[in-house]
Amino acid sequence: MIRYPGRLRPRKEDLLISVPDLYPTLLDLMGLSEKIPSSVEGVSHAELLLTGKGRRPTSQLYLWIPCEQPSLGRRGVRTPQYTLVVDQMPRKDEQLLLYDNAADPHQLKNIAQEQPKLADQLIREELVPWLRRTGDPWLETNSPEE
Repeated sequence: MIRYPGRLRPRKEDLLISVPDLYPTLLDLMGLSEKIPSSVEGVSHAELLLTGKGRRPTSQLYLWIPCEQPSLGRRGVRTPQYTLVVDQMPRKDEQLLLYDNAADPHQLKNIAQEQPKLADQLIREELVPWLRRTGDPWLETNSPEE
């Protein structure tokens, strides 16, 4: 939720924005795009927020990383229809969670076992590219097939 009187008009926006995108987007909205370091992993969505036009992300990144073990934790993506999470915790088997947000908005039914091809596709086409862009150490120990 962003409130910026005089700059952004009030409206509902279905933009799938991720944490890495917040910093460059907020700087750009404030007119400070030249202050965004080149090493920033996210992209600005200021133009889309200002005009409603522009390239929309196909997913947003989900992360929960234990400080002491950055190659473990939870990594996932949310698309307009699905939420996928790969849960890799110490001393536990990897758990794959997949929810159809349209049919199950409260995410009560994990459909990963029923839809393994869809889960693989989301990992390959959405999650892995996000993790590559952000240099995530999870990829070093979890190398999904491409």
